[in-house]
Amino acid sequence: MKRLVTAIILPFICLAIAVGSAVYTDRTLTGSIEKIEIMENSDEFDVKNAQELFEKWEKDKKLLAILLKHEDVDEIEMQLNSVVYAAKTESEDYKDVLDEARGFITGVRDGEKLSVQSIF
Repeated sequence: MKRLVTAIILPFICLAIAVGSAVYTDRTLTGSIEKIEIMENSDEFDVKNAQELFEKWEKDKKLLAILLKHEDVDEIEMQLNSVVYAAKTESEDYKDVLDEARGFITGVRDGEKLSVQSIF
């Protein structure tokens, strides 16, 4: 009887963990994308928001390193570091760096979304 109960409950636990990790990943990456879009719409170099975005990523990356591919986590970190550098140096490529970071993070987020296609 214990085996039957375990066999019934275990798939639901696995499904809950999968959905929870997908929701966390989506919310975290969407928050980063929204912050980048705010910075893109600003006419000035937004060093404060760039630094906050990078600091938030430093906190979130520990869990995201478990949920995402390590290459993606490293690439996002490099992109955000480039955003901070471009904002601090008031680089001419600031908007391009923001656009590139937003595009990469959007690609990772869309690739990790839970769908029937990604399951099968």
